[in-house]
Amino acid sequence: MFATISTTSRGRTSFRNLFVARTSLLSFSFSSTTKRTTVLETEEKDEKVFPYLRFVRENGLAFPSSSSSSSSSSKVGGDNGVSGDDGISDGGNTNDDVLISRLVKTLDALKYALISPETKVGMFPLMMPIGISPDDGNAIGFLLEPSFLAAKENIHIGAIVKARANQRQIEFVAKDATTFIRRALLEEEVNALKRGGLMPVRDSILRSSSSSSGLSSSNAEHAEHDRETLARLAASKHMLNAYTTQNIGSFPDVIESLISRHEFVKKDETSALVACEFYINREEFTNKWARPYAINARTLRRYENRESEARDAARIALSVAPWFTLGGGYGESGVSGSTTSRNSSSIGNGGSGDEDAILPPLTGATLEDMKNLVNMENMDAKSAKNMLEGVGTEIAKEHEKNVPEMSEEAKALKRCFDVLDYASWGNEEGYESWDNIREELSESYEKAGMKRFAEIVKPSGGVMN
Repeated sequence: MFATISTTSRGRTSFRNLFVARTSLLSFSFSSTTKRTTVLETEEKDEKVFPYLRFVRENGLAFPSSSSSSSSSSKVGGDNGVSGDDGISDGGNTNDDVLISRLVKTLDALKYALISPETKVGMFPLMMPIGISPDDGNAIGFLLEPSFLAAKENIHIGAIVKARANQRQIEFVAKDATTFIRRALLEEEVNALKRGGLMPVRDSILRSSSSSSGLSSSNAEHAEHDRETLARLAASKHMLNAYTTQNIGSFPDVIESLISRHEFVKKDETSALVACEFYINREEFTNKWARPYAINARTLRRYENRESEARDAARIALSVAPWFTLGGGYGESGVSGSTTSRNSSSIGNGGSGDEDAILPPLTGATLEDMKNLVNMENMDAKSAKNMLEGVGTEIAKEHEKNVPEMSEEAKALKRCFDVLDYASWGNEEGYESWDNIREELSESYEKAGMKRFAEIVKPSGGVMN
């Protein structure tokens, strides 16, 4: 997804400034109204950034508040639970603006083609697009998560995701903008240490910070990591991956490379399956994202006497989260959420033995593979959903007796999930693409009380090539 960052003999990096963005640039503390105004004025004057800030403000989008972001259990696709705390920062928050600005500038520095956030044709309906990868043509942007809490509509700015035009599933890239930027900086810095050269991501954020928040060069003196630490990361791709997971966050390509290493290089069945459990249990994915569960199913299937477990795992993968979350995967599309997989794969060339062996992709975890595992390959989407949800069974009938009837808003929201699933499944008439479902999806969100989000989803706007 990310363009390889060129390196030259010019501008050798000064490592006293390394990791500055992770320490100073990503901590937002504005003590005065003057600073807040300066930030807003600076970002609004940036013609590359302003369209995204305007889209966020006009549609009332906001990042989850710090109190809820670490433990959010909101449902991917929408939620209409009842809560006294909406867990949302105020729209137009300065910190939100700065974070969006830095993500846009990071992507621009990585040679993404910036596109209008209003682009809809060919685009996943719940996505706010930002750019197109120069490597594989995938769009990258925010997953939007609507909710209707305490009679108030909120639209969370969620995970960073990527998708290809009218592809039936999307791919998780990073849990938020800060995590994405931190990984981009880390890999850029490691590559700069290894080969020397320019650091466009760091430089673009430094320029932004120095002009908008008064950050002086002296703030860059406090580097989080010394050259020795960076050298260890540069010497081993495996060590870099471990560091990334422990210190920055969970990235599917990194965790799946760990599973691949245990499976193909170490030939260690137990460790591979433990790594799958680790994947499933990361808070970014548990009961929210189906891809880790599908990886668990395909890994179980590869080992003897685990066919029954694999089928059960595949059924869970098809039941735990929307089917559009089954997309992506380390190696399958060439890139999968790393800031530059080609750079990552080359970092360890100086290693030896199996520490940095070239790892095979984890194939066999697609939606079609899960269908085959549970013998649903010839089933239409509606029948498959009914079977997975146990519709018509005695247990379901007993459950219905003890549960109050759903409100009209709740029924409409369930319809949103169904429509998205039908389009993801692949053989449901009338649901052949994301474009085909926008009208019905918009109407359903409006009936669910989410009128602003219904406007975002409504079919109109730019075209994704």
